[in-house]
Amino acid sequence: MVSKIIEYTKKIAEEKEKNNELSEALKIIDDSLRLFKDNTDESKELEELKKEYEDKKPEKLTNKYRISKSSSVSTSLWGKEINKIDYEFYISFAFTGKNGDITYRLNKEYNRLKTKIIREEDWDLDLEGYFVITGDGKELYKSSIITKDSEFNHDIDIDVSGIEDLKIEFITESKKTGFNNFYIYLVEPYLYK
Repeated sequence: MVSKIIEYTKKIAEEKEKNNELSEALKIIDDSLRLFKDNTDESKELEELKKEYEDKKPEKLTNKYRISKSSSVSTSLWGKEINKIDYEFYISFAFTGKNGDITYRLNKEYNRLKTKIIREEDWDLDLEGYFVITGDGKELYKSSIITKDSEFNHDIDIDVSGIEDLKIEFITESKKTGFNNFYIYLVEPYLYK
């Protein structure tokens, strides 16, 4: 019976991981751990499994990693609705007529960066720009030109293994028109070990 509980826990945790539900996988493991006394072989096996899943859980790319940013860039851990979708946190780049950049110190601790580019629906027709992400001065990612009507790949998933400093730039010469501010966002940027 004991081995079936552990097998079942591993199976369900694996399914949750495939669906990007690592928090749910950890909850399942914790629930199973409560069934066993501490320091038993079973609890040790489940503790190892829990650590394995904790290591897979992503970290938010937040200001704790930031070492510099330009004035046209801002970050927020407060949620924001963009184009009728709620996002938990984001990095925004304003159109000011010059490039915006932000640099993070990763200390070679992460393997992947995943995020998504979102442009606001009410963009001015003349605005355009593109993202460049570099690691220790080496280009890791470059988006296509983004305009109001252009099609582009929204998802960014890049290898940041061995990277000390990660720089994210939005390259543009577009200036805002009128009194409205226009932004482009990297939403929910996560780092994975």
